[in-house]
Amino acid sequence: MARRRSEPIRALSASRNDYNQSTRRCIQRLLLIFHSAAWGARARVGWLGGAIVAGLLTACGPAGSPTRLAVADFEDPGPVNGPPPALPGFTAHSGANVLTVATGAEFADILPAQPLRALCPAGRVPRRLRVQAWVWVPSGRIRNTILVAAVNCAGRRRDVWQGLAINQVVRRFHKWEKVQLTVPLPADLQPTDHLTIYCWHQEANGEATYIDDVEVVAWL
Repeated sequence: MARRRSEPIRALSASRNDYNQSTRRCIQRLLLIFHSAAWGARARVGWLGGAIVAGLLTACGPAGSPTRLAVADFEDPGPVNGPPPALPGFTAHSGANVLTVATGAEFADILPAQPLRALCPAGRVPRRLRVQAWVWVPSGRIRNTILVAAVNCAGRRRDVWQGLAINQVVRRFHKWEKVQLTVPLPADLQPTDHLTIYCWHQEANGEATYIDDVEVVAWL
């Protein structure tokens, strides 16, 4: 009887072993399938991510280098060009002379009006300008003093005008500070339109402002 009872037990144990082995094989196959799918998905995601990064790098890559249109160091004597005043520790940013926007003076020309065709190579019209200048400010009492870039279109279209308030961007006094003015330009400018750069001292009682080493560059 004991033997007869043990035979179903051995059969049941063998059946369980077969079931467990079959289950393990099934689980292993499922894991293998999942593992392969995961790697495939990861590869697809990696490829897609790489494509997106490559696209962003292409879209955000460096733009063309700007072309220098004009420089002004104010070394040639002129109505507003000359040696810096005798202020403690004040010297020109380079050379011997600076441009002075004196108290009581409303305007000071930095780049007198010139046609774009005279400034740009092959008469091309720029898409964007950048004016860089070094300014020396004695105090916050210069009042509203504006660095201006303007394109006169002679009535053919509305003139382009953009300014940078020096008194708002320069916070350190008695030292040379670099300022930049960037000007996007409309697509319908003509080579005959005239560009001028000047400083506008809006309040006659504002203290003098000094400017040196101005550079105008353009993206064509």
